[in-house]
Amino acid sequence: MTRKKLQGLIYYAYAWTLALLNDNIGDISFRLVKEHPEAWVHGAVFPEFYNEYKKYGWDKIPAKTDFDASIFPDDVLDVLEQVWEAYGELSGDELECICHREWPWKIARGSLKPFETSNAKLDDEYIFKYYVEQAAEN
Repeated sequence: MTRKKLQGLIYYAYAWTLALLNDNIGDISFRLVKEHPEAWVHGAVFPEFYNEYKKYGWDKIPAKTDFDASIFPDDVLDVLEQVWEAYGELSGDELECICHREWPWKIARGSLKPFETSNAKLDDEYIFKYYVEQAAEN
């Protein structure tokens, strides 16, 4: 898996966790990770994960064999499994294209040109609204 794909999967796990494991927009207290995604050129990016894996460049990240799923509650594992089923076969480039069509990323980017850098954070309320709507449509 590449860094771009990893970032995309983390973002979708974050987004769907917000939408599925919080009861309403007035109390978005449950998040997959503490850090908020930022609207970078290639999609939603979590800088801490980016920095952790940037040493791999465009190469694939070696698979971890010591993953401990017990650190996650069952409802979070269920969301993670659903995200993997829905997005796991997609490439990093495909995940980037999907993210670029979604309004939480577009709003965070504002009037920036496609290749202008940004550290603007995606708003949890916009993410929540967008993915709740997506869930209702499917």
